[in-house]
Amino acid sequence: MRLFTKRKPKYPLHQSNFMKMERLILVVLIFITLAFSGCISKPELRYVKNNWGSVNEAYTEIITKAGVYNPLPIPLPIKDIKTEIFKNEIKMGQGSAIKADIGANTVSDVIISTKINNEKIVDWWISHVKNNEITNVDVKGDLIIDILGITQFGYPLDFKSQIKTQILDAIGFKEPKGFSGFFIEGMSSEWGEANKDYTEIKINVKFKISSPIRIVKLRYYIELNDIKLADGVDSVNKNIESSRDVEFSIYINNNKIPKWWVSHIKNGEKSVGKVVIKPTIEIAGKELEIALIEQPISFETNMLGD
Repeated sequence: MRLFTKRKPKYPLHQSNFMKMERLILVVLIFITLAFSGCISKPELRYVKNNWGSVNEAYTEIITKAGVYNPLPIPLPIKDIKTEIFKNEIKMGQGSAIKADIGANTVSDVIISTKINNEKIVDWWISHVKNNEITNVDVKGDLIIDILGITQFGYPLDFKSQIKTQILDAIGFKEPKGFSGFFIEGMSSEWGEANKDYTEIKINVKFKISSPIRIVKLRYYIELNDIKLADGVDSVNKNIESSRDVEFSIYINNNKIPKWWVSHIKNGEKSVGKVVIKPTIEIAGKELEIALIEQPISFETNMLGD
């Protein structure tokens, strides 16, 4: 009787697996070669979208969604993603990827979280005021894809925008205002000293009088999104003998700026409020509080440039 013996495999198991790996690598190399030759498209950055993420006392988060198209039949690894954000050339924070999987033959979203350090908001505010209420925002970033250590593709994630506010626009007027016994022909304002503690607003008032008056005190506040940035009553005691310009100063408490910033972002980059400036005038032995400015204020920004 003829005995049948089990046929031995042509190649040992480990050798067979090795050959499969070789074939896979060969296929990948062929695709890479074709990509470089232009026969197959390289990975593409199809879109970049920015939105606000978490906003709290500690930080303000920007979520960036980068759509990467991978034409190759294999998933692609992200070698590196780094982002930095600057406001008026002050580095406010940095970021990294929170989702970085790029699938084969598809468009995948790479998610990046960039966090603004809210402890630096006062530094930014000072620069904003000194730059006439204008901030240049600059986000710098790079997405680097590495293919088997053979080649790399780099894609910039940069974007620029500008922040403008109009706080001083609400603190002034050119049309004369008449009061009991005197006129105010106009009022203007400008930014004064700005430091870690306060921001000064200098106010110039054009008084036209027919008899002497005394400015006793000045009550004021600036409110944005229900946060009083400025709130004070200052003793003035200035005697005005004839028509002339009189200067006052009011002060924003810079410790309130980070809280306002959080409210501004949470409110869809909108701020609404009021400016009130009321001096008390003594005329003919009687004191009278007048509404020098009682003006609503509102502005919107578009930092993400959408």
